[in-house]
Amino acid sequence: MKKLVNKKDCGNRSVSQERGVIKTHNGMFHSDEVFAIALIKAYIAMIDNNGDILYNYDVVRTRDDSFKADITIDVDGVYDEDRLMFDHHQDSYNGSLSSVGMVAKYITEKLGVQLKSRLLDFITELDTNDTGVKRSDSYIINIVRKMNYPDVHSTEQNSAFKRAVQYAERVIYRMQSEKDTTVTNDMIGYAIATEPVMNCFHCGYESSPVEVQLGINDRKRKELAKYIDKAIGNAEVDKETLKEIDGIVLRFKKDDEYVPVRYLIGKADVAIQFDYNDDCWVIQTVPVSIRNYYSRVLLKPTADAFFTHKNGFISKSSTPNFSYVINTQPYTA
Repeated sequence: MKKLVNKKDCGNRSVSQERGVIKTHNGMFHSDEVFAIALIKAYIAMIDNNGDILYNYDVVRTRDDSFKADITIDVDGVYDEDRLMFDHHQDSYNGSLSSVGMVAKYITEKLGVQLKSRLLDFITELDTNDTGVKRSDSYIINIVRKMNYPDVHSTEQNSAFKRAVQYAERVIYRMQSEKDTTVTNDMIGYAIATEPVMNCFHCGYESSPVEVQLGINDRKRKELAKYIDKAIGNAEVDKETLKEIDGIVLRFKKDDEYVPVRYLIGKADVAIQFDYNDDCWVIQTVPVSIRNYYSRVLLKPTADAFFTHKNGFISKSSTPNFSYVINTQPYTA
């Protein structure tokens, strides 16, 4: 029986011209088996009976029980890691994983493949969608579904499946290329804002201030300090003190990393970060949901801003100074 191995652990083994065989079901394909096979092709090699390495795979799409493959995905009603069989449809399996979750669990726990949190979260979304726990409206899942050929039993469907796996490999590569980001609240200060913004808090807009999250490193901290000092006269103010002051809460990150606004959902309404590629400050509104572009505030142009989008969701400026208004449009989920 052939053995799977992390591609990083192949060493100096001889490379075999033989190809591994992956079996999955025919007919309409779904994101779970598409991404399961893409994970294997991206990270896993196979050691044959002679100890040689196989890097390539052929995929056979059939429900014929008599056809045996090196790896079986989403078909044949068996979940057995030792036999490299990953199906979740059988009554004997009571877990929450789909075939992609099963493969991800195996390659991370048994083969030491390291998957980024963004990809692991997406795999969980694939699992809950495929097993009917929670329907996903992910555009990626929708794209894979629409890649099915109109006649799913035609010969063209196999080519469509191959294209879907290639697409899934590109998605995996993109997610793995992103840096994992943990937003911390280790430093807190105040941001300067124009008077109309500050006044909005005295007009009864909820009871809590609009929150602003900042990603910045030490190289830009001194530049920002004058704005903080101008706003409250002291950048070293603690959380309890801030709660008693009307204004805009500003959170700092200490490192260089540019934080995608999706990491700030539920944590802030505005993100201020310095973009070293464009050599400017970037101010962005944070949406209320990862599934919705709606934000509680809209940015307004300032004298320091050289670009502010007409829809008010992003502004680029020579300083971290900014202005906004409360979004009066009704929120629709």
